[in-house]
Amino acid sequence: MKLNKYCLLFLIILSFNPWIHGQDQDKKEDLDNIKKGIIVQRIETIAENNETENIDLSTIFDELMFYLNHPINLNRTSFEELQALYLLTDIQINNLMQHIEKYGKLMAIYELQSIPGFDIEAINEIRPFVSVKRDLDQPNLNLEELLKNGNNELTLRLTRTLEEMEGFSDIADSLLEENPNRRYLGNPNNYYLRYRYKYSNKISLSLIAEKDPGEEFFKGTQQQGFDYYSAHAYIQDFGLIKQAVIGDYQIEFGQGLTAWNSRAFNKSGGDVLGVKRNARKIRPYSSVNENTFFRGAAFTLGISDIELTGFLSRNRYDANILDISDSTGNEIITFSSLQTSGFHRTPNEIEDKGSITQNHMGGRVAYNKGRLNIGVSSITRIEDDIANPNIRLDNQFLTIEEVQKTSTNFGLDYNYVFKNINVFGELSRNIYGGLGQLHGILAALDPRVSIVAVYRNYPLDFINISSNQLRESRVSGEIGTYFGLDTKISKQWKLSLYYDQFRFPWLLYQVDGPSKGVEYLAQLTYKPNKKAEVYLRYREEIKQRNRGESADYIDKLNDRSIRSLRFNTDFSITDEVRLKNRVEFLHYNDYDQNEFGYLIYQDLVYKPFDYPIDFTGRVALFDTESYDSRIYAFENEVPYAFSIPAYSGTGMKLIGLIRYNLSRKVTFWFRASQTYFSHQTVIGSGLNEINGNTRTDIRLQCRLKF
Repeated sequence: MKLNKYCLLFLIILSFNPWIHGQDQDKKEDLDNIKKGIIVQRIETIAENNETENIDLSTIFDELMFYLNHPINLNRTSFEELQALYLLTDIQINNLMQHIEKYGKLMAIYELQSIPGFDIEAINEIRPFVSVKRDLDQPNLNLEELLKNGNNELTLRLTRTLEEMEGFSDIADSLLEENPNRRYLGNPNNYYLRYRYKYSNKISLSLIAEKDPGEEFFKGTQQQGFDYYSAHAYIQDFGLIKQAVIGDYQIEFGQGLTAWNSRAFNKSGGDVLGVKRNARKIRPYSSVNENTFFRGAAFTLGISDIELTGFLSRNRYDANILDISDSTGNEIITFSSLQTSGFHRTPNEIEDKGSITQNHMGGRVAYNKGRLNIGVSSITRIEDDIANPNIRLDNQFLTIEEVQKTSTNFGLDYNYVFKNINVFGELSRNIYGGLGQLHGILAALDPRVSIVAVYRNYPLDFINISSNQLRESRVSGEIGTYFGLDTKISKQWKLSLYYDQFRFPWLLYQVDGPSKGVEYLAQLTYKPNKKAEVYLRYREEIKQRNRGESADYIDKLNDRSIRSLRFNTDFSITDEVRLKNRVEFLHYNDYDQNEFGYLIYQDLVYKPFDYPIDFTGRVALFDTESYDSRIYAFENEVPYAFSIPAYSGTGMKLIGLIRYNLSRKVTFWFRASQTYFSHQTVIGSGLNEINGNTRTDIRLQCRLKF
């Protein structure tokens, strides 16, 4: 690899700026920047192990932004509301509740220091999202109150790639007539519309509409305008009604084995203890991912210590449908795979749209008494038409439930907190066989040392397409054990470790035999003050896969390893200027491949106090030998847009994001990015191919509050 040594030297020098500038960071804090920085940090923690560019975290972003603007009153809150922050463990929440029950309501936020599990760092992390108030009066809900204090928000967005892609270029009519799928039907613009009304955390109304690049708009196959629409009406905490929603929503039960179709924490260096799921039961849906939600109605009722949740959904999903015949000549409808991209740009993609109809129904009965929570849940899926999956050697044991027109899963989940120990888990079984299970323990061994251990076992005949549990690969055919350790060496230093070992008793894609693997991570974090943080992270993953020597017979397996070393700094030079730097090296080894890659970037955040404008910029240098040695990195974006691209090849990327507050009610964002590849003359492939070595993307967004 060739490396620009001057750029590298410059960026590494910047990495040591926390020591160059010293630790006299006692000036007045820009609380708004700190709040938004915490949100970005939490989103990045969730996103860093979702190695895909098509991630959508709008629902989580919505919740964090709400609590940012409407802090939780710790004197009038619930266990579940504090779990929604993703910032506290169940042990910390339990200790807080017991403290208030024993000593009365809190007098000030820093009274938390007297509660086990709450040190200055933990308090500072949650402080932007919580408050301490002794006035517990609640306003009377009526039409005047809802109109006066409800928040209306309208967001409009336009996104476009400036370079012409193959799918939008001119083509002879004769060639297009011969193959209609050689060009996209619509224009290259991406349109996004979002309306949201919210009153406190009690009422939410939302409408989302999106058109992807290449999709038609108010013509052809899209006479109704946008290709995708989503809406919901949601209420919370109205008498016996804990939650109720009509429209699009997501379900979260237990530890995700039985029913969980929203995103959740997985293994993460930023939060090694966060592998435990904190289920919210019902979440209103406000994202643009077209395949991860239910459409219908759901409710949760609370009567004393008993909670009852029920849901009903009917939705259509994209799938690649194949018409084949059996040995007797009868036609069989099969699908090779479910389509999750949400793109409907060509006749073939439009044909796959909504080709499978699924009905879901189910619910959960839970007993909540103090520190004990036990729930029994079920979910039933009913197909309108039997659509058989395309059976392959590697998935023949994993399709028992999919080939049935009706299938049901039952689950039993538990959660118990005793002093500084939290035990949790779930058992789930499909009616056609297969008992999946997950059991874990989270313990605070010392105010400075916490551990977590989780055992999971998902047998081959355990299958549930509506689950999202802790796992390395897929829903079934996996056995693993996870260990995590978080220790505060001192006030400034923290060490985080995790080790995960797993094995697969049957074949996987490109793995022609039973296999196993391990993954471990170590992260050392130094935080000298509130405005500076530095961490060094080492991560290694070893999995078995085919050597690739044989295309006709079962292949031999070998170990494939990915090792990465990251040095990350984040600090404020002044109250208005913040710098973030990352240097990451990656080593990929797989039988006859031995590759190296690096990514170096420098972020600059400038937010002046006296001007209604702020700027975020990035300069990134990257060099990888192939896509196998790619490196993912979270990028700053406009609200409700999320980008975690894979840096691959050799080149440089420039990003600029400007936010302008025209008034308290009107805000504009403009984002432009350009990626330059030094050794390429073509970017992308197929209809997304760009003839050249640069790609430029622009995004314009406007938000109106009224």
